[in-house]
Amino acid sequence: MGMSDISELFNEARALCEQKRYSQAYELYGQACAVQPDSAIAWYNRGGAAFLMGLHAEAETHYRRARKLDPTLEEAVYGLIRLHLARREWTEARDLLNEHRPPEGRALVPEWQYLMGVACQNLGEIEAAIAAYRAAVTRRHAPAQRVLLRLLLQRKQFTEALDLCFAMISDAKERWEIVHGCLRASEGDGSVYDRAAQLYLASLQWAYAARVAAYARRLLPDLNRSAYPALKESTWF
Repeated sequence: MGMSDISELFNEARALCEQKRYSQAYELYGQACAVQPDSAIAWYNRGGAAFLMGLHAEAETHYRRARKLDPTLEEAVYGLIRLHLARREWTEARDLLNEHRPPEGRALVPEWQYLMGVACQNLGEIEAAIAAYRAAVTRRHAPAQRVLLRLLLQRKQFTEALDLCFAMISDAKERWEIVHGCLRASEGDGSVYDRAAQLYLASLQWAYAARVAAYARRLLPDLNRSAYPALKESTWF
C-alpha cells in the first residue's frame, strides 16, 4: 500500500468521524497504523477515534504511542489533556497543561487557556479559571465565552457579564433574556441598569434601552435616574 492509499484511508476515516461513525473510522485508522506503524499522526488519529467512542484506555495507549514516535506532536499532548479532563483527572490535566504551554502567537494558545480554565474550575481555583477563560475570550474562543458568562452570573459580576453578553450574542431575544436576568438578580444596583442601557444605546437598539429604563422605573422607583446618564437618556425613547 502506497502513500496515496494511506491518504485515502485518512480521508475516508475523517469523513466517517464527521458522520459520527467512529467505530468504522477506528478500524480504518488501525489499518493505517498497521501499514505505517511509525506514523505518529496515524496513532494520534486512532486515539482520537477511540476517545470519541469512549474507549479511554485505548485512546491513552494510542496517544502515548504517538508522543513516543514524535515528541513534538502537540495534538497528541492535547489528546491526553482532554482525556484527563474526560476522566475528571483535574490535577493531571493541569500539570500536563503547565508542562506544555504554547508560545504566544501559536494557534493552540486559546484552546490551552480554555482547557486550563476547565481544569482550574473543577479544582475549585475559580479566580485562576476566570483568568484563563478571560484570556481565551480575548481570542474569541466560543466555549470559553459561554463558560465565563455562566461563572460571572453565578458570582453576580453583572456589569462584566453584560459586556460579555453583548460581545458574544447577536440574537436580540437571547441577549435580552440574559440582560433581564442580570437586572432582576442585581438587587437594585442602578449601575447594572445603567450599563445595560448604555450597551443598548451603543448598539442602536433604542427600544431595548427604553425597556431597561422602564424596568428601572417600575422596579426601582426610588432610584435617582439623573445619576445614571444612560438610563436618563433611554427614558426619551
